[in-house]
Amino acid sequence: MLESGASVPLTSRFMAGTTLAILRGPSNEMLQLERPVLNIVGRLSGISTGTRRYHEAIIHTHKHTQKRHMH
Repeated sequence: MLESGASVPLTSRFMAGTTLAILRGPSNEMLQLERPVLNIVGRLSGISTGTRRYHEAIIHTHKHTQKRHMH
């Protein structure tokens, strides 16, 4: 049976190379799940990066819009 523990709190930012989770259990079970888990983590990371960039663009636009209205 696999055991896992998160190393990074949900919703926190992290840098490349950060340990996200620790798995313990039989190596054959871990190897069977390795590729699907990496695919899911990669996909979710891409989604969150895109969402963050979109959010920052909206904030940036909002700040510039407010400055124009103040003059």
